[in-house]
Amino acid sequence: MNRLVLLVSDGAGWALDDDLRGLRTALFKSDFRLHSRKYVNSGVVFFLNRSQALGGERFWWRLHGNRALNFFHGFPESGPRHAERYQSLIRNQELFRGVRVSSEKMERTLKRDGLTIPVRRIPIPVDTEEYRIPSQDERMKLREEMGLLPFDFVVGSFQKDGLGWDEGLEPKLIKGPDIFCDAIEAFHEQEPNVTVLLSGPGRGYVKNRLHRSGIRYRHVQIPRGKTTAKLYWALDAYMVASRDEGGPKQALEALASGVPLVATPVGQIPDLLSHGIDSRISFSVDSDALVQQLLTVRAGYPMETILKGRETALRHNLQSQRAAWIDFFGELRPAD
Repeated sequence: MNRLVLLVSDGAGWALDDDLRGLRTALFKSDFRLHSRKYVNSGVVFFLNRSQALGGERFWWRLHGNRALNFFHGFPESGPRHAERYQSLIRNQELFRGVRVSSEKMERTLKRDGLTIPVRRIPIPVDTEEYRIPSQDERMKLREEMGLLPFDFVVGSFQKDGLGWDEGLEPKLIKGPDIFCDAIEAFHEQEPNVTVLLSGPGRGYVKNRLHRSGIRYRHVQIPRGKTTAKLYWALDAYMVASRDEGGPKQALEALASGVPLVATPVGQIPDLLSHGIDSRISFSVDSDALVQQLLTVRAGYPMETILKGRETALRHNLQSQRAAWIDFFGELRPAD
């Protein structure tokens, strides 16, 4: 069996490039040889970005070797563009040797709709060495450096939720920036000291909404190659307001960092997390439900829940996935 693996990311310096580094870590010192050349004559070509595999960059079809891809999110009901990507995978499945998904719902839906090639569910993991619970001194020092006051209730959101890679003034609705802002605005009425800490590209829509509502926020851009790990130290809560997700990876990052998580029931969250045990998961995708969970966190978050969250993150860290990835690449059938 040829154990050459070409990993293809989007080079955007955001989530998928971080996943690329994680996959290299998971396969480090394995029998697989990882390469980043554009053309290989054998082995496995693994696309971390589904759009590169299914979109207009047709030069990738000229690659030799076995092809496999990530397919995290984008259910047909999420919109026309997502429906086209989804149907493209079903129509062109013979071009691939396997699909990696992160959630039980996506695995079930693809198989229901006629995908017959191998599907392996491997959750999006977290690096629990990079993302850790800070000491109280580390937390207070960072908040002071960021100009946050002791009585500020800081809610985090570290994602790309605007269309395109510029300002992101138009919302990427599957990421729920409108739901996030609705929830924060309603929460602000009961907690006027709320401050929002943002990171990630394309946050223009959220920033404009918060500015118009008179809600304090800070947007921190992370340099390419760095992580958001220390930003979690400043938070009182992290909120996921998405309609459709693969992870999101920030859910496990928050738990690994000891941050109370408030989230909609999307992506791998229902598979890995337990409401009231390690997190606060709303039972519907709407702002009112999220506000209620934020209010519960503000009223007091037990240390036991924080420690349970850390345990959940440790069960799904990079190191725990090594065997799953070796099996996934090893079981891909040879090219015709």
